[in-house]
Amino acid sequence: ARGMWDVPDAEITRADKHFLYTQGIARDISDRKRAEEALRQSEAYFRSLMEASPLAKIVYAADGRTLMVNTQFTALFGYTLEEIPNRERWWELAYPDAAYRETLQAEWREKLDQAARDHLPMVPREATITGKDGTRRPVEIHASAIGDWTLIIYLDLTERKAAQAMLEKLTQALEQSSASVIITDNQGVIEYVNSKFLDVTGYTLEETLGQNPRLLKSGIQTT
Repeated sequence: ARGMWDVPDAEITRADKHFLYTQGIARDISDRKRAEEALRQSEAYFRSLMEASPLAKIVYAADGRTLMVNTQFTALFGYTLEEIPNRERWWELAYPDAAYRETLQAEWREKLDQAARDHLPMVPREATITGKDGTRRPVEIHASAIGDWTLIIYLDLTERKAAQAMLEKLTQALEQSSASVIITDNQGVIEYVNSKFLDVTGYTLEETLGQNPRLLKSGIQTT
């Protein structure tokens, strides 16, 4: 038995054709609605992932339009989606110094080309971003392609940089000290000695690191 959709065109009446036409439209609309709903669900899921992350994120369309920023992005830099409608505007706000901005843009294009040639993700790079309140923040920038979109992730390095600077100051102070200084771990293994210690004991740094202070006091050479 033949179904309605198997009837030759010559045997279909005007009423049948109208019925088939309207049925086809209804089916197209239904398919389109299902596709739109699936798209909305995908975007909602993606937004939830954006918001769940503790890192600042921004997403661009292929034409450079800004599609979304997460709450952490606004908290870190102060800008909302409405204030940065496209990539170029964000570059102007984030890097107000024109010379610095042009240097970064050149590096960005070079890394994009390299990633495309090697078929690999872009190598993370560091930069200093100026926030809405004028605060300058060192960040590590990661970029990933998601279809036609580009996802940029910013890792705030402020605390890490501050800790590194403090460590460098402490090391400098220890190196300039007139007293011999030894730093060990919880097991008593030497992790650091200053220059004064090496001068007084005659040991080299290679002979000292990784040893126990008792061995050094014995006078036994380790090399």
